[in-house]
Formats: sequence, structure tokens, C-alpha cells
Amino acid sequence: NFDNFWNSLLLTFSSSTLEGWTEAMYIAMDTNNPAALLYFVLLIVLVGFLIINLALAVIAETFQRLNVDNADYQMLHLHNDEREIDSYTLKDRVEIFLREAH
Repeated sequence: NFDNFWNSLLLTFSSSTLEGWTEAMYIAMDTNNPAALLYFVLLIVLVGFLIINLALAVIAETFQRLNVDNADYQMLHLHNDEREIDSYTLKDRVEIFLREAH
């Protein structure tokens, strides 16, 4: 009920979890106050929108972080491969040079 601030805060919080909010809405609508329906519909739409956007932001941030980490890993792996290729090439050149010298 909305008789005092703490009860209304508790009801708003429990409704924002999207569990059991319909019972509270039906009880509020029994008072024949059209503002009750408007309050609950706006609460659910805005809170639902906020929760969905928050979840999408977390997913997007995690995905972006994984892509950056993966790109860093690929660059490091690429540099290691290039070093191995360069060292093998240098080793091969030294062996060819020594074979030709003998």
C-alpha cells in the first residue's frame, strides 16, 4: 500500500523485480483510481526498459572486451610467428652460407 513512504518504496522495489506486481496493481485498481493503472504500467515499462538496456550494455561491454583481448592475443601470436619465421630464415641462410663456403 501507499500509506507511508517506506511501504510505497517496498512495493515499488518489489514491483520493479517484475514478480508479483500484478497482484499489487489489481489491489490498487480496486480503489477506482485510474492513476494506479498508469503508475504500474509506466513502472513496468520503464523498469523493464531499464533492465533490458542494462543487460544489453553488460553484454556489449563484455563482447567488446573479449574482442579487444582476442585481437591483442592474435597480434602477440602473429608477432611470435613472425619472429619464428625470421629466425628460421636466418638460420637457413646461415646453413646455406656455411654449406656454400665448404
